[in-house]
Amino acid sequence: MLKPINPISNRVADGRRFAARSIVITSLSALSCFVFRRRILPVVEGESRDESIYPGGHVLSNFDEHAVEYDEQGHAMLLFDKLPGGSMHSDGDSINIGEAMFYAQIEPFHFSDYGQRQNMLKNIPDWKPKKGDILAMVVSEDLIKWVEIVGVTGQTLHAHHGDKYVLNVRDRLEHLEPFITQESLLVPESNPFPMPLSQLLYQDAPLYEFEENDPTTKADDEVKTKLFKLVNFTDPQLQNYPSIMSIVHLNKRTNSHYYFGQEDQERIVVDVRNPETYILTSDVPVKAIETPSGHISYVAVVIDRPSMVSQIEGELSALRAVQVKDGEKIIFEIMPMHFDELRKAYHFICTLVLGQAVQYDLVFESGEIHRLELDATGLGVA
Repeated sequence: MLKPINPISNRVADGRRFAARSIVITSLSALSCFVFRRRILPVVEGESRDESIYPGGHVLSNFDEHAVEYDEQGHAMLLFDKLPGGSMHSDGDSINIGEAMFYAQIEPFHFSDYGQRQNMLKNIPDWKPKKGDILAMVVSEDLIKWVEIVGVTGQTLHAHHGDKYVLNVRDRLEHLEPFITQESLLVPESNPFPMPLSQLLYQDAPLYEFEENDPTTKADDEVKTKLFKLVNFTDPQLQNYPSIMSIVHLNKRTNSHYYFGQEDQERIVVDVRNPETYILTSDVPVKAIETPSGHISYVAVVIDRPSMVSQIEGELSALRAVQVKDGEKIIFEIMPMHFDELRKAYHFICTLVLGQAVQYDLVFESGEIHRLELDATGLGVA
């Protein structure tokens, strides 16, 4: 049979693809964007689309706005091939882009890597922009431009096509969810706390830390992603982890309280404090096991920040230790078996000491340290 394109040529295309991503990520002219994915709402059961729309409405296509919702997909850098310019607004704060259609390169990135060019370049999200996506281009703290991807073009027949995206200008979209206000874009709302421990299940969405410095401007506001995610020990998504299974088994064999039961999970409220502190409180005493160091309960912590996952993986591959310490005492050693391939995350187990605030350090052999604090001073023992 005839052979496909020479694999050497494909490797050259791979290099070009990486170079193109590098140009977009590092270009001074690139724009940071929020990306929203369009979702078509299903027709109401038993009704046609004509019957389910607002009174007086007319269906022109399956993509009518009344039948569409937008979900936040992620973040990307956008670099125009050529911006034709356009007429100035009367107040001089922006322009009307002159062309109805224009081209750009778009490269997704993880928000946790934002500002760290090397991490943005090498940590590639598992999604790609596609037709129908809406992009909110952050031009300045007071100006957001909206565009829609209406097509994708390929530049070669190699494995990596050299994608370029065809864009149309959209009107302002602040009248639609999830972008009612411009501020909701610039300051992400991914902090669900305080919340009951029973609802603290693993989500791959980042948890943000927000610091407002000068209240008169957003230019110096800092939005960072938390490194550690505290999760409910009985989260069904985590029940096949060996380290959790062993404690669950021990709990059943001894009929003790090595982790909080359902009743206590409903009573305990979890809140956060910057930079990496989880605060657990309860109005009524809860059950735990008694030890010489106090009453304790086990909790699980997940790390899914892509740059940190990559760093841990690199350390373990080089046979260097990655440990969780309480002072000088090693309480957990992260191993390859603690990696969740599905969620691209590592986890570890640590103890919560009721009535105390305990600090744990994630320690690398290089001396790099990341601190987590679990504050249980608001928990009493039943």
